[in-house]
Amino acid sequence: MKCYKLFPDRRKDVPSLSYELSLDKTTPAIAEPGQSISLYLGVAYMPDWRLTEETKRELRRMYVLINPRLLELPDFWGSFEPVAYKDRTSGPMIASPAVQTMLNELIPGKFETLPAGPIIDRIHGREITDHGHVYANFLEERDTYDREETQIQERTAIDGRTYQLVRYLPTIDARAAKGGVIWREAVNGELVVSDRFKDAFEKIGGKGVRFHPLPVSHL
Repeated sequence: MKCYKLFPDRRKDVPSLSYELSLDKTTPAIAEPGQSISLYLGVAYMPDWRLTEETKRELRRMYVLINPRLLELPDFWGSFEPVAYKDRTSGPMIASPAVQTMLNELIPGKFETLPAGPIIDRIHGREITDHGHVYANFLEERDTYDREETQIQERTAIDGRTYQLVRYLPTIDARAAKGGVIWREAVNGELVVSDRFKDAFEKIGGKGVRFHPLPVSHL
């Protein structure tokens, strides 16, 4: 099997954007469209990775403010960064209708969705309300990092809490990842996908994601 780390696809001819969530749709745009991501940092997860009810209430009130290069929207976008703490983080991911259908076929019951609010395109001056995009939150957790091949360090944040930092690229243990499609890594909450996700995404013509191969052990 093959596994991948996800990144936004920054090629100029591919839909790419930065976005943030705000109660005010007139919030000023980030200076450089498509170059950085500024996200609402009030997302909180329960121990089983479901969004808290407070987070859901807040997300329903938010405008999705985007700074796109192109008029076309990506199919899968958001923060691909690890989740250091479940009670305060960025996100969640946003998925197009095509990706929703794909996920329903691949991982039924292993993700939850919430309709995304109006999308405010601050570069092209448009408000999109019939986009069909949703917040997509992934519920499966796996412990797939090969501890002998992955450098994991414990760090302490300013508030005194500790978190796990993975240096360089992690190595995935194929035995633990077997059968997986997309999951949260137990060590740091990062999203990891297998070739099953990549193949399905490419089959539907999905845009907006770059798949970086990860080393895989115990094949």
